[in-house]
Amino acid sequence: MYNTSKKGVTMRKQLKVSLLLLSAASLLQAEDCDNSSHTFLWIRPPFQSHMPEKEAMWRDRALARDCGISGAIQAVPFGGQTTQGKDIGKYFMFCNKNCLVVAEGNAFGGALVPGAGNYNPNLRDVNAANFNIHTTGANFESTICFSPRQSFAGVGIDYKQYLHRRDACEKRWWFEVSSPIEWVRNDVRLTESISNPGTVAAGAQGKVNTSMKEAFLGQKPFLNNITQPSAVGFLVTGSVWNFGKIAGSRTHTAAAEIEVKIGYDYLCEEMCHAEGYIGGLIPTGNRPKGEFVFEPIVGNNFHGGLMWGASWGWEIWCSCDRYLHFEMATNGRYLFQNTQTRSFDVKNKPWSRYQLVYRNATEAAAQVVQEGINVFTQKVKVRPRYQKDLNTALVYSHCGFQGEIGYNFWAKTSEKVSLNTPWVPGPAFANINAAGFSTDISEINRAITIKEIFDGTGATIAYSNNARIQEQDLDLGSAATPCAISNIFYGSLGYRWDNWCWPVFVGVGGSYELASSCSAVNRFTVWGKFGVSL
Repeated sequence: MYNTSKKGVTMRKQLKVSLLLLSAASLLQAEDCDNSSHTFLWIRPPFQSHMPEKEAMWRDRALARDCGISGAIQAVPFGGQTTQGKDIGKYFMFCNKNCLVVAEGNAFGGALVPGAGNYNPNLRDVNAANFNIHTTGANFESTICFSPRQSFAGVGIDYKQYLHRRDACEKRWWFEVSSPIEWVRNDVRLTESISNPGTVAAGAQGKVNTSMKEAFLGQKPFLNNITQPSAVGFLVTGSVWNFGKIAGSRTHTAAAEIEVKIGYDYLCEEMCHAEGYIGGLIPTGNRPKGEFVFEPIVGNNFHGGLMWGASWGWEIWCSCDRYLHFEMATNGRYLFQNTQTRSFDVKNKPWSRYQLVYRNATEAAAQVVQEGINVFTQKVKVRPRYQKDLNTALVYSHCGFQGEIGYNFWAKTSEKVSLNTPWVPGPAFANINAAGFSTDISEINRAITIKEIFDGTGATIAYSNNARIQEQDLDLGSAATPCAISNIFYGSLGYRWDNWCWPVFVGVGGSYELASSCSAVNRFTVWGKFGVSL
C-alpha cells in the first residue's frame, strides 16, 4: 500500500531543495557576467547526469527483470547544433556587437591625427595596422562578423548495477558508470565584406595581409616601415601567430569525462521512490590549447571533480493500466582546478591581445614589434567551481508505451583564472603613428587601444618601468567563461517490453536549450535510445 506520510515527507524535501536551487540561481544571476571580449567559451557537454537524453526511460530499468542480476545498460546515440550564432559572436567581440569595422588611418578621408578635419575615430572598431594590413594610402576598410556554431554527435553508454539481489522493494545499494564518446565541430564562421581594399606597395606584396580573414590565419609576421622603403627598406619584425587564430572549422573526437556513482535507495513504496548518491568525474576529454578561437572541447576541459545528487518521484494519477508520474532529479558537482593555455586582454582594452607590443627593452631598442597574441597567451590555472542541474518530468505509461515531457534547469558559477607563473613586466604597447604602423623606437603608448591612439597630450612616453604592462593590468576575467544559466524543454517517446526474458526498451527524444546568460548557448539536441535489463 502507498504510505501517505512518507509521501508528505518526500514532498517537503522536494520543496526545500527547490527553494535552495532558486536561491542559488539568484546568486548566480547576481554574479558579474560581462559579455565583452572573451577569449574562450566552454559549452555544457551532453549526456551528463539528469540531462534529458540520459534520464528519459532510464529510471527503473535496472529493476525491470524479475529473475535477473538487477542491472541494466543503455546506449544513446545523440546529436545537435547550436543556434543564435550572432549572440555567440557578441561574446567573442566587444561593445555588444557581432560585427566590427576594421580600417586604416585614412579609410574615412582623414589622417590618423587628432584634430584633423574630417577624421572620425568613432567610425571604426579596429585599427587594421594591428593585423599587419598596410596599404600605400592607408585606406583599407572592411567589416568582419562572427556567427559561431557548434555541431556535435556521439553515443552515450550507461550501466547501472544493484550490489545485491532485492526482494520486493527493500532499500539497497547500487553503482552506475557512464560516459559519452563525442565528436565536436566548432566554427567561428568569420565573414568579411571589404569596402576598400587599398593598394599594397610593390615590395610589400605577399608580406602583408590584404584582409582580416588572411590576418587571422596568423601566417605573416608584422611588416614595418612600408611607406619608407627607400630610406630603411622593408623590415619584418615579430613572428607568426601561435595562438588566437581563426582557420575554418575545427573538430575533436574523444570520450568525455567518465561519471562514477554509488547510490542508495532510501524510499521505495508502491507509488513513490527516492534515492541519493555521491560520485566522481574522471577526466578523459581534452583541455584548451589556445591556438584557435572557439576551439572544440569534449567534456569539461579535462577537469576532474566530485558530484552528488538525488532523485524522487510519485504517482499522481492512475486509471486501470494508465499511469502518470511526476519525477524530479538534482545533481551538483564541484570541478577541480587544472592548468590550461588561454589568451587574455589588458583591463579596459577589448581585443588588446591583438595589439602590437614590444616584449622588452631590447626589442624596443631594436624596433622589433611583436604580435600581442603571442605575449598575452599563457598557461593559467582554472577553477570552474560549482555546477547545479535540476530535471523535472511528467511521465505517462500505458502498457509498454511511455511518453515524457520535462524541464531541465542548469547553472554554473564563473571560472576563476590565475596565472600559472608570475607575470614578468616587460611588454609594452607600441605606438601607432599616422601611417598606421609602429614608429619611434623610444615611444610607448599605454593609452592605445585596438581602435585608436590616445588623442591627448603626453600620449607617448619612453620605454621605462612606467610604460610596461604590470600584472595588475591584466584582465584575466577575459580568459574565463562567466556564470551561465540555461533552461531545457524536452519530450520523448518509447516502448518497453517488460514481459520478455530480457526486458528491452527503445525510445526517441528531442530538446531545445534556451540560454539565460551570456556564456550559455541556444541549441537543439535529438537522440535515440536502446537498452536492456539484465
